[in-house]
Amino acid sequence: MVVLLLATGVTAAVLVLEGGHLDLRGAGWALAGRVPGAVGGAALVAVLPARHFFLAGSVMSLAILAATGAVHTYSLWHTALLAPAAAIGVLLARPLSSRMDIRRTWGVAMVLAVASATVLVIQQFV
Repeated sequence: MVVLLLATGVTAAVLVLEGGHLDLRGAGWALAGRVPGAVGGAALVAVLPARHFFLAGSVMSLAILAATGAVHTYSLWHTALLAPAAAIGVLLARPLSSRMDIRRTWGVAMVLAVASATVLVIQQFV
């Protein structure tokens, strides 16, 4: 929910700052696709447990990206390079999670997420 609220705020700010350059036709098409997607996503959230929802959402996103030609060889190559680290992280998560302070971990994760989002936003304007 926090990410959604922050994304809404950032989108609103960009709309205010860049309103004169808004592509209304493109925004209309994006909204036309977004509404059924949001309804479908809400239906999945209501029906599936959270972990299955994220898997279903990821699979759908990858399928759509592949169908539109947005999945490139270099993406697959980078995925293959990072897969061992991801697998190690999954294997270590359960035994290490019992030793970690949940509140501190959550705080660090939020700081990293905000910092990453900030870098991405800055990169868009530079």
